[in-house]
Amino acid sequence: MIDRALLCGLATVQPASEVIHLPPGLGDLSAKAFVGLVVIMVLTGRLVPGRERDYWRRAFFEAQQQKGTLLETAEVTQGVLQSLPDVTGGERDQ
Repeated sequence: MIDRALLCGLATVQPASEVIHLPPGLGDLSAKAFVGLVVIMVLTGRLVPGRERDYWRRAFFEAQQQKGTLLETAEVTQGVLQSLPDVTGGERDQ
């Protein structure tokens, strides 16, 4: 909701650089340049929401754990298959 004092001209609007506390030099950016900078930061992974970052971090560690379990299972399965006798020369039952 818009503040009535702002509509009447009694309040002043502070520059974005004073409200957001941007690093020196970034306060002179136009709105389009600032939005462009934010988009580039999101696309390069430098600006990620905390919830999303935590979700993907947890998913990565779970995938690593599953990969380790699958590798152990594959090693055991390979050992079992190699221990079976070789029956390549026999006739098939019909």
